[in-house]
Amino acid sequence: APARAAGLYHFALNYPSRKDLANALKRLLQEGHPIDGAADHTTHLALYLRDPDGNGIELAWDRDPSFWTYMTDGSLTLEKVLGANQLLDVEALLREADEEERQQDE
Repeated sequence: APARAAGLYHFALNYPSRKDLANALKRLLQEGHPIDGAADHTTHLALYLRDPDGNGIELAWDRDPSFWTYMTDGSLTLEKVLGANQLLDVEALLREADEEERQQDE
């Protein structure tokens, strides 16, 4: 790590629901905060961004473990093995946030 740096690639904040992650994404975009990336890692959805000091942040939502894929030895299937590290459909996630807000306004 560079001098005076934390030495971390990033830290992660896990949201309790997919809609909570969608609402966080919507708020970030409304405030003009850049998103560095978005991925579907099969076990979880992730948004990547940086704080003002350049520290990496992952905002995530875990899928229910019953949907995770395991290898024959019982270990979790890695995204690289399956090639399942896919781009997250950010527009679809944003539509979920919009729907949540409409329901709260009613």
